[in-house]
Amino acid sequence: MTTPATPPPDPQSYLHYSHPAASPTPSNGMGITGLVTGIIGACLAWVPVLGFLLGVLGVVFGGIGWFYANQGRATNKGMAVAGVVLGIFAVVFWPLLLVVGVGVSAGTGTIGGS
Repeated sequence: MTTPATPPPDPQSYLHYSHPAASPTPSNGMGITGLVTGIIGACLAWVPVLGFLLGVLGVVFGGIGWFYANQGRATNKGMAVAGVVLGIFAVVFWPLLLVVGVGVSAGTGTIGGS
């Protein structure tokens, strides 16, 4: 008695195998720009004009990067959000510091007072 031979596998069954797709490289130029300008603006928030301008740029670029990420045209949404948050901090810091400084000097009555 002989055992029946198993038929060879279908050659086309090998053609359907594919490698898993590589994940896309994170890219969000506007988000990265917003993050960088937001960080620098937050660090230089005590400089009256420079911190304010960099904060505004951080909010603008971060907002554009956030918009792109929501549309699916960019990744790294977190960088864009961080740029917006740091930019808002840089924009709000100087006027807040000014109000506190004026309030403290008004509370003493005179500078170097007697």
